[in-house]
Amino acid sequence: MPITDRDVEPLVNRELEPGETLLWSGQPGQGLRVRRADAHLIPFTILWAGFFVFWEAWGIRSGQPLLMRVFGVPFLVVGVYLVAGRFFVDALKRRNTAYALTDRRVIIVSGLFSSRTMSHALAAIPAITLSERLWGEGDVVLAATGMSHVGIGGLVPRGSTVPPALEFLPNASRVCAMVEDARRRVWSGRSSRDQRSDDREPENAARIRREFARIADRYRVVERRGKWAAAGFCATLLAIGIVRPPQPIPSVLGLVAVAWWLAAMVFGFSLPGLSCPNCEEQLDRALLVYCPECGQNVIDDLSERTSCTACGASFTRSGRGGRWWTIRWCTVCGVLLDDRGV
Repeated sequence: MPITDRDVEPLVNRELEPGETLLWSGQPGQGLRVRRADAHLIPFTILWAGFFVFWEAWGIRSGQPLLMRVFGVPFLVVGVYLVAGRFFVDALKRRNTAYALTDRRVIIVSGLFSSRTMSHALAAIPAITLSERLWGEGDVVLAATGMSHVGIGGLVPRGSTVPPALEFLPNASRVCAMVEDARRRVWSGRSSRDQRSDDREPENAARIRREFARIADRYRVVERRGKWAAAGFCATLLAIGIVRPPQPIPSVLGLVAVAWWLAAMVFGFSLPGLSCPNCEEQLDRALLVYCPECGQNVIDDLSERTSCTACGASFTRSGRGGRWWTIRWCTVCGVLLDDRGV
């Protein structure tokens, strides 16, 4: 069921911790929206979809083997989504999204088929950026970058990421000022050193590691299944190209390859988010303060390519939400989460 204006405050009140005070709640603007980056993305997606429409039409009219006709179907489906589907999916997501600001954190409740709650501790937000349009609607980005590189549906250039944000707010400047004020009060009210010391108390650390172990186990299971599906897809293509079995075996193997590819995509998109049980921040989306490999507060900078001056580990982001580092320590609050790493 879509979230209405009357549902927002009761919904976010259920997420509050004891003693936590709600300062503001609201929803993003509704209906179809476009972003600046879509000016470049829309022509590309039309060309993508048009090519595979031509491919399928050519395959059917010329009587090509079943493999050739089926091969373009997944790409055609992706093309239809990129051209039109992502705008409607984005509108549906925003109908089921609620935002809240408390004296401790920013809360985002969203989800199409199931509710998902993400919270960003005010003390851990590195910067706040306001991207406002002429008519007053805008985005409050909880990072030092804006949303100009992000297209509808979360499409970003390779090597970029989608920053956490309160999107399409009708009163963006007022909300941005409230977040800034709440963040300023948090920083002035406690020191990060005291918070880190409290987080590393032995009994608290054991509880945090037990809770993260359950999250990490689910992540590893889904990741392992995705790798097996990708391996099956590659092995099937090799069987078709190297062994070259007689018909109709290649057509059957083509269907098997498509099934493997779809399975790999499903597992890839269904990877559970890795969040710290202590600060509740998403760990696979940003590098903030502490090194995820050694836990030291020595990250050089917050750019796309950075490194740790203590252990020498290099961190390079890749694609939307991608990462090429192992998470052992929380990059926000610095607690030890998993010895093996995820």
